[in-house]
Amino acid sequence: NIDQVSRVTVNDRKPRRKLTDWQIWHLRQAYANNRYPTPYDQEQLAIQLVLPLSSIRIWFQNYRARSGKK
Repeated sequence: NIDQVSRVTVNDRKPRRKLTDWQIWHLRQAYANNRYPTPYDQEQLAIQLVLPLSSIRIWFQNYRARSGKK
């Protein structure tokens, strides 16, 4: 049944990560300097902010999308 498969998939997801104000401040500072950070810069941010690299990449993608709508 598709409903059963969907429930299993949703339950297997990682919980949403809540960024701290400090992390958001640093991400916005980095964005102000460069909207498209290099992979190296992304990695350095991930290390500095103790976040997975994928979270950094997604944050920049989402922030660019939100900024473009204003």
